[in-house]
Amino acid sequence: MSVHSRTSSEVETVPYADILPVFTLQFCRDFEFKDVQHYLKDLLKPEEFHYIIKEESKAQIFHMLWVLQNKSDADIISFLNCITDDYKWIVDDIKNVLRNHTTVTEEYLETLKRIRSDHQNFTDYNVHRTKPFMKLRAALRSLNPKTGLANVVLLGELGSGKKWLALDVCSEFTVLQAMNFKIFHIDTKFCNSPEEDLHALNTLMLKLNPNHHFSVEGPSKISYKILHLQKQLREFLKAKAFLNCLLVLTNVQNIKTLEAFNLGCKRLIITRNKKVSEKLSPKMNKHFNLEEGLSFTEFNLLLDKYIKKYDWREFANTNGTDIYYLSNGDPYVLSIIAKHLREKRSNWFQWQKYLENLQIPDKKFKRDIETSLKVLTPDQMRLYAVFAIFPHCVGIPVKLIAALWRTSTHEAEEIVYTFYKYSFIKRELLDDDDTVICHLKFVYSSYVKTCPTMQSFINQRDLHREIVKYYKVHHCLEFRSEVDLFCDKSLHDMYFFKYIGFHLLGAEYFDLFPKLYLDFGFLGQKMRSVGLLSSVADLKDYKREITSYDMFRAPILLNHIIDFLAKVEEKIFHIPDTCLLQGNFHQRRFIVNLMQTPKIVHILVEDLCIIVLENNDTYLVDISLDCSCGPLLIIKESVVNIVDVRLFGQENFMLTLDDHGQLKLWSIANERKRSLNQRRNSTKKFNPLNVYLYPSQLEMKKCKQQIDDMPLCKRDRVVAFYIELVSQHVEETYLHIALKNGDICVLVWNPEEEEFQRSYIPVLQTNFTNIRFICKILRKYYVLVNTSSSLSFWNLQDCSNVPTSFEWPLHESSLITYEIYSDVGPSPYTHLIFIFTDKILSLSFQKQRVTFLNGDMQVVLSNAEYHITCAKLSSDRRYLILGTKTGLVVYDVCTRSEIMRSIVSEQIRCVDVVDLDDKEYKCMIVCGVKHKRILYLLCLRKTGEDGLGWQHSSISGDVVLEEQTNIRLLGQKLFDVTYDEYTNVIAADSKNRVHQICTSDTKNWSIIKPAEITENISAIAAFKNWAFVGYQNGAIFNVCDESMMLPSFTNNAITYLKVINQHILVASSCQDELTLIKDLSQNISKKCRINTLFSYSVLENYLILINNYGAVVVFNANFNYLNHVDPEPHFCLSDSDFQNNTLFLASSCDYCIRILTCQKSINDDLELIQRPQFKRCEIECKLSCLAATKDASIIAVGLEIQSNEKANHHNGDIEVFHVLDNYDLQFVYCLKSHKSAVCDMKFSNKNAVLVSISEQLCIWNMAHVQNNPLNRDIFKRRSSRFSSQRSSELEEVDANILSKQYNRMFLSVQNDISKLIEPSKVTTITTEKSDYLDSSTDSVFDSSTSSGNCWEYYAGPNDKPELLACVKFDGNRAEQIFTDEDFTQFNTIDNEGVYYNLTLLTNNQQAFVEEVPNQTCKVVTNENNYLDRLSVISNNSGCDVVDAANT
Repeated sequence: MSVHSRTSSEVETVPYADILPVFTLQFCRDFEFKDVQHYLKDLLKPEEFHYIIKEESKAQIFHMLWVLQNKSDADIISFLNCITDDYKWIVDDIKNVLRNHTTVTEEYLETLKRIRSDHQNFTDYNVHRTKPFMKLRAALRSLNPKTGLANVVLLGELGSGKKWLALDVCSEFTVLQAMNFKIFHIDTKFCNSPEEDLHALNTLMLKLNPNHHFSVEGPSKISYKILHLQKQLREFLKAKAFLNCLLVLTNVQNIKTLEAFNLGCKRLIITRNKKVSEKLSPKMNKHFNLEEGLSFTEFNLLLDKYIKKYDWREFANTNGTDIYYLSNGDPYVLSIIAKHLREKRSNWFQWQKYLENLQIPDKKFKRDIETSLKVLTPDQMRLYAVFAIFPHCVGIPVKLIAALWRTSTHEAEEIVYTFYKYSFIKRELLDDDDTVICHLKFVYSSYVKTCPTMQSFINQRDLHREIVKYYKVHHCLEFRSEVDLFCDKSLHDMYFFKYIGFHLLGAEYFDLFPKLYLDFGFLGQKMRSVGLLSSVADLKDYKREITSYDMFRAPILLNHIIDFLAKVEEKIFHIPDTCLLQGNFHQRRFIVNLMQTPKIVHILVEDLCIIVLENNDTYLVDISLDCSCGPLLIIKESVVNIVDVRLFGQENFMLTLDDHGQLKLWSIANERKRSLNQRRNSTKKFNPLNVYLYPSQLEMKKCKQQIDDMPLCKRDRVVAFYIELVSQHVEETYLHIALKNGDICVLVWNPEEEEFQRSYIPVLQTNFTNIRFICKILRKYYVLVNTSSSLSFWNLQDCSNVPTSFEWPLHESSLITYEIYSDVGPSPYTHLIFIFTDKILSLSFQKQRVTFLNGDMQVVLSNAEYHITCAKLSSDRRYLILGTKTGLVVYDVCTRSEIMRSIVSEQIRCVDVVDLDDKEYKCMIVCGVKHKRILYLLCLRKTGEDGLGWQHSSISGDVVLEEQTNIRLLGQKLFDVTYDEYTNVIAADSKNRVHQICTSDTKNWSIIKPAEITENISAIAAFKNWAFVGYQNGAIFNVCDESMMLPSFTNNAITYLKVINQHILVASSCQDELTLIKDLSQNISKKCRINTLFSYSVLENYLILINNYGAVVVFNANFNYLNHVDPEPHFCLSDSDFQNNTLFLASSCDYCIRILTCQKSINDDLELIQRPQFKRCEIECKLSCLAATKDASIIAVGLEIQSNEKANHHNGDIEVFHVLDNYDLQFVYCLKSHKSAVCDMKFSNKNAVLVSISEQLCIWNMAHVQNNPLNRDIFKRRSSRFSSQRSSELEEVDANILSKQYNRMFLSVQNDISKLIEPSKVTTITTEKSDYLDSSTDSVFDSSTSSGNCWEYYAGPNDKPELLACVKFDGNRAEQIFTDEDFTQFNTIDNEGVYYNLTLLTNNQQAFVEEVPNQTCKVVTNENNYLDRLSVISNNSGCDVVDAANT
């Protein structure tokens, strides 16, 4: 059925476009665009169709009506013909109204005609702004003065488009109908006096009653005239004709004008004065702040409105996108640009340059800005001009502005509020609820920075210098007292660290650039405050100023610093208490910080990544060091779980599939261009005006096509898809979609409309349900795998199920992913690799015409210990990068062997790999790990003709790399360290070899593996010349003479080994609950039924064993049983320590400490006396470890807390107690730095230092801890200066200690190996310990106990003086720490297999970075008195020792 053709008179009278809005409500209530979209696609232009389809619900209906309103009658008739079958009643209503206009229709048409006549520019150039339109429409239609809701306030800055938005909404049919087609617009722009208010009221009266006669008689005073006229207007508005009318007040300047028009009717109040808005309570009035600019689509529609003489899209290229983002989507600026482009006053490229330099060459724009600023006094204008010296559109602390205005902060806040109420600036309170910042609005920023009048009010250089002075930069450099250069946290805020370089440049303090940016203390603070990218950006932007002292060597040094900062980002990011002056961190990988844990990652060609986070937010992330903007959001918090993401079309398009079967197409071309255009690189000249110019994303991206809504895909839920690129041309791209019921449909890509369309290929019905993966091989076969890991092949030519020549095994494990590739060259095979959680299978098919698939199946890998979670094949098809629960594995498909492994302490969540066009580096790997909001970036380096190595592995001419670089030290508790003439480390590696590592440069590093044992190592113990290794089968190996200890006392794993007093070996098996005590000198042994966790020698002649329940068993020198102490109920042992004949036991169930003392009884036996238990019930926690001082006067316990509900207690805290004479425990201090439960602790001999270990190593100043005790209940610090508990002698000691703080030593992170020569002659180089010690014995400890203590002159930073040093490990955890007797050497191995050998250095051993010539600043210098904090420097720290040793 077709709609009739109207007569010529009807066409001339009312076009279809004007009639359609009358049926807005019917369309919103009954119409579904998706029901007819396949019919309408041919009627509409592609951009029009996408404009409609991207919206939902009512917004979609309005988009459709807006598109149709710009169509001819013929097009609208075609539209009506298309929808007649489905929506006949709507079409019939339109026909009836068209023939016979109702009263409502007549009123609407008359009102619409009047609006168009009065506002011609609006009619010609208005663009519908969907989101604000819908919000304001709903607000106006809800007005009802009878219920008290009479006003809508539309607030917005200059040029935000308030007036045109109001006109757009007020000309919409349903709004007009709600107002009874009575809407009166009154412009109050000039209402700054009672006379002008009266004039505006008279104007309103004439609009209501054009025949109104203003009487000459009446009150003479203006205020009385206003009251009299208001009374008349109220009476008029009560009439039935005006009962629902709307009064639109534009440009309301003040509250008096607002009150003058308080006439009891509905009002829309348009203003940019915040005071006017605040006058009306939000409880009884609707407030709408128009802050958002035009969307990118709306910008394109604006260009369509202005530019009709030529196709502007042919000339825009990428400039249109750049112009949009550079303008912040500002409607006023974009309309000026569109107007200039229409009149060809300037081109696209010129406007991009204008905006980059913050120039808007338009006289009207300048005039409007100046007119709006007239509300300010001359003094206020001078103050406002100060904003010109700040970077574009950044948040400026009001405290800083107060310093420049030379006012108090309170006065500055009042002035800022004045600017804020006129919408000249934005104002906000930060999360700390104390810092007020303000942002200059975009249009005003461009004006104040380029206007000569504004510039004449200020001296820019002097103001920049005032900022440098405010932040005390010179003072901090001259009187440095900390490693951190800027320690006043209330002064040195985020703004300082982000923009101080900008102000140094403006102040022309060029000499300060190398002093700051070559200072590791400053760089560390900057990275921690504003991140790596901002720090690197400053180093690049100010490179000329930083390196001006030496243009030959300094740029090389700067490049090394940038590379160093990128490598240490992970440690700086994760550990707040570490600092860059801890030295040359050997960082194994780069990281990229994210908002949440990543679950899917795809690398694009230009160092860009598509990343799907745990909450399904999807970002385009620039992982290069040239990035100048944050991640670009593509998908926002999808309510469904995204399970697959694929890229195609030269990576400009993306397909996403979620677990609800929604398959969506996204275009990311603009986001890619934007990220690349905003990079800092050598081709772009640095412009200080637009530092961090680029804004955040302005509009929420919507999918380009909802593929699962296509009729072909509605048979069932989409469960898998496959993109087939037939050739290198985008036109030949096919999308194969698998539905849950087994149907497979094929779509073809249409590059012109940039969407998928139905192809000629019929639907294949396989009945192979719950498909998980689909792919196509040999051009005619489908390969299907379902959720049960069953495999099926289908021939596309005859739609048959194809038999195979191999037997597919049944799999209990889950299929993770697959890879498909064809051999290059004459080899006639196509390969399919299926990756399961515990195995990898390979299928190879010949490329020939056969009736069945002649495939060859091979098991590439089968290992249940792998636990594969994700995988990716390298481009050369040789290496599989496997993500597992125990790290990242590089697997050689050809040799079927694991060749390398990294990040073994993490569970890999997602991975991708991309080849690099580089002589040295083969490929880059990007992976995300579980429970971490970061991406790891690693690189494979070429080593030799066919070898690979990690980028972080060391290589040199005299180093022989091990072929099996996947071997690593196990760490955990499978190593032991002895200290005698030299340090000797006994450690197990992942191949069950034993490493004997000597840190002396005169000893060898040997690797031993007993030939007869294939079992895993389960325990290691060493003491002086003895070293033993226990295995899972109960065997014990003597490392010294490389012999087995016979006979074995158990067939189960050795879980505990310890050598006591050089001649006693204690070995235990927890499974058998059996312990062996053996005298190594006399070959005497004894077995006892106990699961030993700890053992100690007591009073030289006794031995005590402690089991997992805290039971203590005593033996004499002949291994005869003497007595025991029964375990306490509900007590499980986590750790113990034995010092000064006192045994401390810590509970693994709750906060409980048991104390036992040892003494000889009358009959010369050992007597154990139980002391009162110490319990804390107010906190739910376990004790992870315990340590006591040598005199048993102090103990420290580590807390393991599952929930951090109590703010005062956190997982990883260490509580320190005094042990009183009656063995009660008195709380002293809580040490806070660890983020996970502490695994091991040790006190120094002189009780001066405590070392703790977990995810990091911390060295604590016990002198400060004892002199500054805390009240545990309230956790407030007692005054160390004014305290009744403090003696005058102690105060003198403190003063003496303070005077010695400049005699600092350093801690060096020495790697286990400095140079490898050959396997049998592996040596390490460690720094010798110095004899330098101050001769004075003054300290916080008694001189008798601390004489010769080399730690007494150390101090931590002012904000955490108890923490002397903090070293972040490469792994997540280390479980043991070993120290020498002098507490000057520390050894451990983390769960990444990295061995650390840390040695205490003194002043004459400090390592230095080359001093900057002719500069007072050094990176690290011996004369610097500011190194109050114990610093750490590194020498090859963190190398995998076994990566560089041959078998």
